[in-house]
Amino acid sequence: MLQRYPDDEMLKWAYPRLKKWHEWWFKDRGDGQPWRDGNRDGLLEWGSDRRSGVSSGGRGFLMHARWESGMDDNPMWDDVHYDPHTYTMDLDDVGLNSLYALDAESLAALAAQLGKEDDRQAFQSDYEKTKRLVREKLWNENDGIYENRFWNGEFSKRLSPSSFYPMLAGIATPQQAERMVREHLLNPKEFWGDYVAPTTARNDPAFADQYYWRGSIWGPTNYLLYHAIDRYGFDQAALEFAQKSYALFMNDWKINQHDDELYHAWGGSGGGDLHYTWGALLCLLGVEVYMDANPWDGLRFGTLNSSAEVRLYRATWQNHTYDVAVGPGKTEVARDGKVRLQADAGIVVRSYEKSSSRVSMRLKSERDLHLTISEFDVGPVKVVIDGNNVRQVKVIEGSASFGVSRGEHVVDLTH
Repeated sequence: MLQRYPDDEMLKWAYPRLKKWHEWWFKDRGDGQPWRDGNRDGLLEWGSDRRSGVSSGGRGFLMHARWESGMDDNPMWDDVHYDPHTYTMDLDDVGLNSLYALDAESLAALAAQLGKEDDRQAFQSDYEKTKRLVREKLWNENDGIYENRFWNGEFSKRLSPSSFYPMLAGIATPQQAERMVREHLLNPKEFWGDYVAPTTARNDPAFADQYYWRGSIWGPTNYLLYHAIDRYGFDQAALEFAQKSYALFMNDWKINQHDDELYHAWGGSGGGDLHYTWGALLCLLGVEVYMDANPWDGLRFGTLNSSAEVRLYRATWQNHTYDVAVGPGKTEVARDGKVRLQADAGIVVRSYEKSSSRVSMRLKSERDLHLTISEFDVGPVKVVIDGNNVRQVKVIEGSASFGVSRGEHVVDLTH
């Protein structure tokens, strides 16, 4: 949010609250026991506190520990037990620990923005520690995916979208991410298909239930899973995933104007509450796949293989508005009404940065292309690709044009 709409006052207000929330998970609850590290192995479990107030039922028992996860009746919890002393499940959770790591990574960036160097170092250390522990304890090499793990050391075989959250947090190695996407996400026996992504794998016996979190599709898990595969640069899979999510939302919207709580993985129809805010996250993916911003890629836009022309209008980034057009053999980006980048190919651009004398980006394309940058009024402009000085390019009518070969490149233009 701060990347899109810089606001120092909002940051100063939010930071101490976000910090306090992050620090709670491992904090001593008063008797020497961390709130959510029941077996004290450095990894978190979902739980529910006894004697912490009136509730509609289940507080201090397994039911409320399941509810705390937000994935209330997911089959991942079918075989777990609740420890009445620790107030937690007896299961180190992949999703929770990945989200905690992502939280630490993000707070380190916010602390740096506020000039709080001690906090930044502490959060970065927290991130690196959690990253190491998740890799060491929750990666199952035999199965090629991150799995929840019982306190007795056994892996749980119940997979869900949260199994991919180590990619969202930058924990997975590139080799691990490749296996997770190819062997599991794109596997039609598990998560791929016309309707993606079910909240339990299709080959799990509980998938047939298609009730609530037992196989249905939910906006928040799809949204986080999309950003997981996008972070690791699986651009074609991310495009198809976003398009499938968008189509799933629009089907019931066009017919009934429903923004559903959940959607059924066996037929795509909506379920749960008919008007529920986070259902629109499925639709949002159909926008963000064409232009988005995040802490690790900065400004990102474009697609590799758009089969039809698509236009996105008035996306916001750091007090500027952007229009993006993609199509077969075309990418065009305008800022504040003026075209700034054009290519005669489908491309994905990450970390696009512009100053008065320099433009830089990471660019990916599946074929050779001609790139035009219109960020300088006069020239010449020095073009450097992957650290190699290519040549100087004249600026003609405010534009500098040059060729880029297929593949992934770092492109720098200096005026």
